[in-house]
Amino acid sequence: LLLCAFAVVFVSCSTNEEKAEKLIKETLNSTLYHPESYEPISTRVDSAFINFENLAKVVELFSELGDLFQKQREYKQKCKWAESSMSIYAPTRYYYSEHSRVQYNQHKQELEEYQEKLNKISPKIDVVITQLKEVTKNIYSDDFTGWIVSHRFKSMNGANTMTLPGNMVFICDKEFSHCGSGINSEDFNKFFNLINNFSKTEDVEELKEGILEIM
Repeated sequence: LLLCAFAVVFVSCSTNEEKAEKLIKETLNSTLYHPESYEPISTRVDSAFINFENLAKVVELFSELGDLFQKQREYKQKCKWAESSMSIYAPTRYYYSEHSRVQYNQHKQELEEYQEKLNKISPKIDVVITQLKEVTKNIYSDDFTGWIVSHRFKSMNGANTMTLPGNMVFICDKEFSHCGSGINSEDFNKFFNLINNFSKTEDVEELKEGILEIM
């Protein structure tokens, strides 16, 4: 009886891996440079207890917050450039030409414009962070919702000169009728570490670096 039980478990796991590999191969066929060179190495299937509706919302909010952070970084850089340019054309005790006056006023106007943009974007960032902290509290589910598949494989590069290893994570539905497009394993781990730590930190700069790193 014990041997039969082990056999049932083994067959079940193998079946899940085979179903996952079939779906993953179909997915990778449209993304790899040379699909014919694809060769699976290993596949691990784990049960998922994730609220996928909330997960989709988290991804959407991460993307929105990443865009806001990028704009904020850009505006800050523009402010620095404008301030630096103003210092070049600033009036001195001995000399102040018409050209310098025009340039100084132009860069001063640029500085004011980008400072205004910075002032407007900060409240938007605060709103999205608040939404994210709320959603990430309910990212996990008590119920089985699907499968997380870790898949290692190899395939040829674009120039068809070198075999490259791949290590990706795919999320599949309960019946293995559909798998997502897949994400690099390292990015997947960073993503969920960020989710798990999101509600625990008040350091906006830490959140910013984490989100921009996975974008």
